[in-house]
Amino acid sequence: MEITEQRIKELSAESKVGALRAIYANDFKLFRKNLVYTLDEHDTTGNAIKKFPAWAYLDELDNDLLQYRWLFVLKSRQMMATWELVSYLLWTILFHKGKKVAFQSKKGDDADALVQRAKVIYDHLPKWKPLAEFSYSRIKVPEMYSDGYGIPQGPDQLRSYTFSVIFSDEFGFQEQLQDTFSASKPAVDGGGQFIAVTTWPKGRANFKKNWMQNPVFQQPKGKLVKLHYSRRPDKDDIWKREARKGYTEEAWNREQEMIELGEGRRRIFEPFSELRHINSGLIYQKEKVVLRGWDFGFHRPACSWSQIDDQDRWNDLYEILGQDEILENFAPKIIAESNIRYPDATFIDYCDYAGMQKSDKNRRTSIEILRDFIKQHPICRPNLDIEDGHEIIRKKMVMWIGPRPGYQIHPSCVNSIDGFLSGYIYARDGKTPTGDLRDEDEKENNEKDYYKHLQDCRRYKIQNIYTNKGDKMNTETKLNARQSNSYNSALLRMNARRGM
Repeated sequence: MEITEQRIKELSAESKVGALRAIYANDFKLFRKNLVYTLDEHDTTGNAIKKFPAWAYLDELDNDLLQYRWLFVLKSRQMMATWELVSYLLWTILFHKGKKVAFQSKKGDDADALVQRAKVIYDHLPKWKPLAEFSYSRIKVPEMYSDGYGIPQGPDQLRSYTFSVIFSDEFGFQEQLQDTFSASKPAVDGGGQFIAVTTWPKGRANFKKNWMQNPVFQQPKGKLVKLHYSRRPDKDDIWKREARKGYTEEAWNREQEMIELGEGRRRIFEPFSELRHINSGLIYQKEKVVLRGWDFGFHRPACSWSQIDDQDRWNDLYEILGQDEILENFAPKIIAESNIRYPDATFIDYCDYAGMQKSDKNRRTSIEILRDFIKQHPICRPNLDIEDGHEIIRKKMVMWIGPRPGYQIHPSCVNSIDGFLSGYIYARDGKTPTGDLRDEDEKENNEKDYYKHLQDCRRYKIQNIYTNKGDKMNTETKLNARQSNSYNSALLRMNARRGM
């Protein structure tokens, strides 16, 4: 900017205005960083007008606004996302000809409040800004032939104009969401943009499936963005302890953690955070063994792959949840997937001790069948306490080793991530783990223990490697040998009892 500023100083007044407008018209990020001031309604210092903060996650949001036609922003409270969007819409109509933008909220007065935020920003812009006229729920920029409209919820006014950008604030709390989406789509398909911003709405059945997982909010044209409070540098553990006061567990999870549980329920893995623990950079380390965890059962067989790195961080790399297939068919799929993803790896396998028991449906145990494919004894230990396993995983999650936590998971492990966030929870008694898949509108999709299977895969592994205190029992190789001997002894005892 130094060379540009020097050249601008040498221009005439009229040329200088034109040059500045051209620079900022081509760079929204520069506009927000250099020129935007906001109103802090919670200020206690007497200086409520403040420069827009220079936080990294806002820079990332800038990039997303400029790249995607469909953007869904799910956020914790007070993340500056609304101010960001207001400044983006104002920038659009101030510096670009023929644009129409919509500030949509639940009620007309709420929409006007967004327009008034735009006026705060506008009033603190430099004098060379284009002239804008503000009235109730309206902004006109005559020389640019551009307009901003504050509109209430619903599809009707969206159909009245061809909007260049539609910003729908607290989208999850509005009514007629599907109709609003349908009314917006022709404008977006024609080259416009739709941006939904919301905290998690209370009691909305299918909200996640219909909107967060809606294909329009997926790349290449769309994106789902999650803004967790931990992204704000000023929201540390001290802030969290104070902020949580007065919240119910349910309300805190919904408004700040961006998850909703049933009333009286709580997460089994409270420390889990998408921001801290999901790591898209996790890769297979060829020099390390790969730990496979198996959960048996015809309806939902499961397998997960993990590694432990040099700093004793637990890294979950991949997982598969099957459906309605016998182990004789599921196991070879897992072996083939293992060889493709982790070539030349040494695998150690873990499973449930109950897999040693025969059923009336098969003459062989699940472990006997599995041995045909993995060519070694899977490790299994009797009498593992489920809650002890949960506690070992929680300790890994809260432990920081260098710049990363002691537990990490690849974003491809969507079932486990959903389980950590809201699927795998304690029942109303506060003790019993439950992992049921529930869909209030489509009862046939409800499924008992859906989120439990892959959590069990993880637990079988970690409880055979770490003590309840979180210390490593032994090296994987020694442990494998010890558990194999334990397995052989147990198998001999069981066969003896059966008279075999």
